[in-house]
Amino acid sequence: GRDWSAAVTLLSAGAAGSASMDGLHVRNSSNLTFQALDLGRALNPGEGEYTSLNTVRGSDRIRFLGVEFHGSRDGTPWNDGVGLLASGTTNLRVENSDFSELTRGLSIERSSNATVNRNAFHDIRVDGIT
Repeated sequence: GRDWSAAVTLLSAGAAGSASMDGLHVRNSSNLTFQALDLGRALNPGEGEYTSLNTVRGSDRIRFLGVEFHGSRDGTPWNDGVGLLASGTTNLRVENSDFSELTRGLSIERSSNATVNRNAFHDIRVDGIT
């Protein structure tokens, strides 16, 4: 619920590896960049394969640069969720990111002006991008 007047970037601090989070959920916010992060986890008991591990809803000017979106990393995408769901969002950018071991990599709905550029999609069960 924040509209930042200047761009705010959340960036991994060290070269030893990406900062890791189990999930990221942005709602009704603008002007945020997420860079060099590890965003993924296994599904929790009772969560279905269409569970969105990371979401952006009702937001504007949200950027993901060099982010790793992934599921359980157990060698199979058959027990994993959706890497990133963007809904009702404008000016989304997803670049130089990696999507792996997921039911779906990236799902964009009811959004406009989305840029998806130079990303890798592998070990995806259903669709890389919908």
